[in-house]
Amino acid sequence: ADCGNRRVVRVGPEVEVFGEGWPNPIDVVFAETAAGSCLLVSAGNGVHLLDPETKSFDVVAEGCLPAGLALEASGSLLFADAYDHCVVRCAWRSGGASRKVVAGGAGGRETRLQRPFAVALDLDGSLLVCDSGQHRILRFQRSGDTYAATGEVICGGEHGKGLHQLSYPRGLALEPGSGALLIADTFNHRLLRWRRGQRQGELLFGRRGQQL
Repeated sequence: ADCGNRRVVRVGPEVEVFGEGWPNPIDVVFAETAAGSCLLVSAGNGVHLLDPETKSFDVVAEGCLPAGLALEASGSLLFADAYDHCVVRCAWRSGGASRKVVAGGAGGRETRLQRPFAVALDLDGSLLVCDSGQHRILRFQRSGDTYAATGEVICGGEHGKGLHQLSYPRGLALEPGSGALLIADTFNHRLLRWRRGQRQGELLFGRRGQQL
């Protein structure tokens, strides 16, 4: 998702551009549906289903700045709806798509989200949320096909530059093998590895070394 150039790009032996003039695409995932392969793109005020062959796209879910995307084992899509301060599940079927909030909304600080920008699924299927506006990573335990109403803070929670702190993190992934969290600590201009059960992260890239 080439946000600044407002386009989606596939990089291989050759570079292929899927359309110009996208409304600030933020994330993209590859998915298999009953109709075949597709790309799901969060851009502007919606999540778009893009056909790589025809390069045509349809809006499958609306949001207020949808950002990070993740696919559940069922094939349903999770996306961080940053300016609606929630995480949404979108399941598309013939004739339309359903939209359901699965995290965020009213409640205490353990429940509320503030500008979530990334989501990932933990090894056991639990939901990990990059709660950017509150400088933390939350884990919502999975139970059946739902997630706990209250999230557990597993990284950060305090704004600052220390390795135990975060500053508006906007990217999140699991490290293969170790299962550690890789965090794009955006306003600290660094990439952190946060191992399970630790109280602080490890600097992998940025700030004191290579610049981000």
